[in-house]
Amino acid sequence: MAGWSSLGCGLAAVLVVGIIVAAGPASALLPEAPVGAGTAQSAAPELLLVDLEGVQHGLSEWRGQVLVVNFWASWCAPCQAEIPQLVRLQSEFGARGLQIIGVGIDAPRRLANVRRSLGINYPVLIVEPEQAGRMLGDWGNARQFVPYTVVIDRDGRVAHRQFGELDREVFNEFIAPLL
Repeated sequence: MAGWSSLGCGLAAVLVVGIIVAAGPASALLPEAPVGAGTAQSAAPELLLVDLEGVQHGLSEWRGQVLVVNFWASWCAPCQAEIPQLVRLQSEFGARGLQIIGVGIDAPRRLANVRRSLGINYPVLIVEPEQAGRMLGDWGNARQFVPYTVVIDRDGRVAHRQFGELDREVFNEFIAPLL
């Protein structure tokens, strides 16, 4: 019997490897982020949340700026890897009308620790984990994948959605032209 069990495990491993190879690189397994995600130029959903200091904010507060709304969590390694790039972009392009807004999915204390350790220089709004699924769905991310970023143009319309890390190449292609 042990022989059949080992053979079954071996066949299962070969099957899994075959599926991964057939699917291509790991990035191909991530949800695709089409240009504008099919809803480009639709009005951005309202967002009314408190920041780490307990002050309530809404997107209308930043009307007329290019908004990069970045959904992240303190337990998410790719999110933390992305944040230093967002800090640099805010420093470099804030004067030209860029406003990054972090939407942290976690307890305020944990989000504050990440803000402090990574030197976040943009607002961090808080969404309780229990509410995050519905909110992410409302923002076009039914799979609840983080990091997830929505770019909103100066007129309040969704210009781009990004599943996964937002890098400089994506910034140059989809955000810089809006500034």
